[in-house]
Amino acid sequence: MREVLYQLISSHYTELLALWPMALLVIGLYIAVFIDPYIEKRERRIMLTVCTLVFSLVVENYLDYLLSVKITAVLFRKIVDIYGYSIRPVILLLFLCIVSKKSRIGSIGYWSVPMP
Repeated sequence: MREVLYQLISSHYTELLALWPMALLVIGLYIAVFIDPYIEKRERRIMLTVCTLVFSLVVENYLDYLLSVKITAVLFRKIVDIYGYSIRPVILLLFLCIVSKKSRIGSIGYWSVPMP
């Protein structure tokens, strides 16, 4: 694992620099969500979770690109793909929790979306 990480950092230095703008945007979003006094505690917790999952999704997309084009590690690529495909619906559900006022995270089987 250590050799793979060393190979990743040393040979793809400029591609790693492309992650910095996205990382700075997500860090700025963390700060904005954390400082804003008008966001409720429940919504703040959900939004911070969404920010964390979005940041992990950015890293997952970058790893997927590296593992499909540059490095041939098929099993590790499949694990990264499974993570990416399973985390996207979770992000959508968390946004639905913010939009819907009736839903609660702890409730079992009760996800309500307001109808127009």
